[in-house]
Amino acid sequence: MPDLLGDDAVAAWENAVKAFSEGVDSPGALERDVTLPFATVPGAVVLEIAKFDLLVHAWDLAQATGQKFDPPAEVVEPAISAAQMIIAPEARNGDAFGAEVTPPADATPIQRHAAFTGRAV
Repeated sequence: MPDLLGDDAVAAWENAVKAFSEGVDSPGALERDVTLPFATVPGAVVLEIAKFDLLVHAWDLAQATGQKFDPPAEVVEPAISAAQMIIAPEARNGDAFGAEVTPPADATPIQRHAAFTGRAV
């Protein structure tokens, strides 16, 4: 896997945010094809990928640091739907995603989302 951070992780983050913001804000962004490391997809699909990815990684950070993260269901539910359409079975190789985990019956939407992407909740 290529080194995407280099020697300055903060600068790499700032550059990524800037590039993403400029791309999303540009006219016709949702209609253009965007080349990602794993596929070329329409801009609208990139936005869906970003939604579910950012939510699950925010959950990861909250878990790792002992913080509460419980975004509203109306934010998480569309991300779960997007993840269900985007995560192919062959992506569940333990690298990008693990096998889907069965969440507890009383799981919150973000816990269900994390479980779908292979996290233990």
